[in-house]
Amino acid sequence: MILREVEKPKSLKDVVYEHLKEELREGRLLPGETFRLRDVSEAVGISTTPLREALVQLQAEGFITLSRGKGATVRPLSLSTIRDIYQLIGAMEGAVILEVCQQIGKPEIEEMRRLSRIMKELVKHLESQENIDAYHQANREFHGVFLSLSANEELQNYVELLKQRLYDFPRLNLLLPDWEECNLKEHDDVMAYLEAGKYQAAASHLQNVHWSFEVQKRFIVRYYESHMEACRRLQEENSAFPQEER
Repeated sequence: MILREVEKPKSLKDVVYEHLKEELREGRLLPGETFRLRDVSEAVGISTTPLREALVQLQAEGFITLSRGKGATVRPLSLSTIRDIYQLIGAMEGAVILEVCQQIGKPEIEEMRRLSRIMKELVKHLESQENIDAYHQANREFHGVFLSLSANEELQNYVELLKQRLYDFPRLNLLLPDWEECNLKEHDDVMAYLEAGKYQAAASHLQNVHWSFEVQKRFIVRYYESHMEACRRLQEENSAFPQEER
């Protein structure tokens, strides 16, 4: 007898969690914005218990801060937070390269090259949100080629959450072509090291160049200044409409 894995129904907490993540991603809840639990509860039509459970998870993941009596505040990214996130991702991706190096063969490198070609084409045409989204997706899949080989699922999940904090909240029509061109060159270097069997060099390049805050700082500052300015414009646009129409 063949047993099929049955997908478990989502709990109400999970439904609310995904709803709030979507609100964050789409810019309806913006960095620095405070919202009351009662308002969200009434808008979604659920009790405060699953809502609070979802908010506790979002706080543990670093997306919001809960305050007694004041509701929840969406955490903005500061340069010090970005520095910490870069250090964490670099250390973990470098460690994964060394963990899975013997599993990275020709098929894996060819897949990375395929994704790199897609990104190199997309970076020439970043006029639309669709192309930017496709670029982000290909970039995640590029790193996912080696990350998915790790036996450490907790590490994989944590890296994904950290990247969401960097790029997805909110997801805006913003990329710096010159930064992405440097990133693609760094991808090429990592692939060259992997192909040559220089795994320590590949891990070091990821940690000390690709995910180095100091190396990338000139781009990071420009990008997040633009990001926060776009968030401020969204905030002004949202405040121009009555709450019930938002």
